[in-house]
Amino acid sequence: MDRSGAPGPEREEVRPARACRFCATELRQTGLKKISGSRVGWPSACPSLGRTPPKELPMPKMIFVNLPVTDLKRATAFYEAVGAVRNPQFCDDTASCMVFSETIFAMLLTHDKFRQFTPKPIADAKTSNQVLLCLSADSRDEVDAIVGKAEVAGGVADPSPKDEYSFMYGRSFEDPDGHMWGVNWMDLAAFAAQSEMANA
Repeated sequence: MDRSGAPGPEREEVRPARACRFCATELRQTGLKKISGSRVGWPSACPSLGRTPPKELPMPKMIFVNLPVTDLKRATAFYEAVGAVRNPQFCDDTASCMVFSETIFAMLLTHDKFRQFTPKPIADAKTSNQVLLCLSADSRDEVDAIVGKAEVAGGVADPSPKDEYSFMYGRSFEDPDGHMWGVNWMDLAAFAAQSEMANA
């Protein structure tokens, strides 16, 4: 009402910005939990309250690396040790969903579970190799830290030779089942400068 007591035009109540129901629903639908220090699971936009949500943005491409493991508890503990976070909403006694980032997931599966998705025999990763996996790191120190954690957790450090250049540094580790991961840091600016010199 205005000062005369007559009803005035309705005004939209101004409220401080906060997470809305739309975001909470999106979180429940994705099944991803907020992880401290990361953006995993948080929606990219929050529509204004009381308004029609904008057209949904394209979902970023994600990769799910499915790995057969002989001991699910041991494998889960190993990947937690090297920095992945277990998402319990996609875990049971046959699988563990290990989150490296908002787009990279390792699905650890028991052999019985893995066989549900392929009729082919499961290779022994300790004696044969089909794929080499690689994670990026933000610094040389982080490369060393991840490989060090893998070794302490029961993995094998540096099963392949180190990559060491002025613009790139890489090491590797094997998990307890023999799956091999590379960890690489690259100075993109230095790499670009070196490429320009080589092509000059």
